[in-house]
Amino acid sequence: MLRAVTRQLPDVSGRSAAVLGAGPCGLAFCHVLRTHGAERIVAVDPVERSETATAFGADELVATTAAAWQAGLTPSSRPDLVVEAVGHQQATIADALRAVADRGFVFGFGAPDDADYAIPYLEIYLRDLTLASGRTIDDWPELLAAGARYLEAHRSDFASYVSHVVAPEDAQRAYDLYAVPQPGRLKVVIATQA
Repeated sequence: MLRAVTRQLPDVSGRSAAVLGAGPCGLAFCHVLRTHGAERIVAVDPVERSETATAFGADELVATTAAAWQAGLTPSSRPDLVVEAVGHQQATIADALRAVADRGFVFGFGAPDDADYAIPYLEIYLRDLTLASGRTIDDWPELLAAGARYLEAHRSDFASYVSHVVAPEDAQRAYDLYAVPQPGRLKVVIATQA
């Protein structure tokens, strides 16, 4: 998230943003966008997490699918930038492109499951949109150090980020918790007890 906001997205200061997906990654994006000056942040997720989303910096959580949310937008309500933090399917990238304001910026953060994605290219062309994505390739030590500094500076904000800690012998339970998005379930960690 830090790499995306500081190196890949345009300056977010004073801009409106939407984050598709209010799971752990989407919530962290909301937080980073807020601390970097985004004016208004809307999180979109079918799981009702309003209280958690606002705690992580969103002004509002719209508890619906990305498709339903974007279908209800008017030209004046479209955000300047949209972060797709769902992944593992193709629909939300298209929803993000349809939702963003003209001349807007879409960042695909969610992990792809398919090598090729069908995107609404005409939307990009006619509305002068920018679509970007990417992952950390070679500057891991620097980014991990920056992430550690960020978490240290915002430790209290992330106190509830890990919602479940599961012992290694209960790894299947951890996977079962992770696999079903639900209110109150954020990061699931497998760890030995100290």
